[in-house]
Amino acid sequence: MRKTVTNFYDVDDVKKMMKDVLRDEKVVTKDDLQQELSKYATKDDLVSFKDTILHELQAIRDNQELITGYKDQIENHDVRIEHIEKHLHLAQPD
Repeated sequence: MRKTVTNFYDVDDVKKMMKDVLRDEKVVTKDDLQQELSKYATKDDLVSFKDTILHELQAIRDNQELITGYKDQIENHDVRIEHIEKHLHLAQPD
């Protein structure tokens, strides 16, 4: 017959020994782990953050495309404004 712990100790003794070990050794429990891990971001948090960043990046790209489409008009706006002021005989600031 193979010897096991239960052959020498009854269940109450084993429970008492386990309680003593847990109390003395400061063993980490599941609740301790959950409390410690709650400080860190979860997978859902990271996915949500990534989604937010990608939406912002898309908005930046859309704005860049819009600006690129009107690049020539934006670059020479000073010349165009002066031409309009001359045509309408408006006073030009010095």
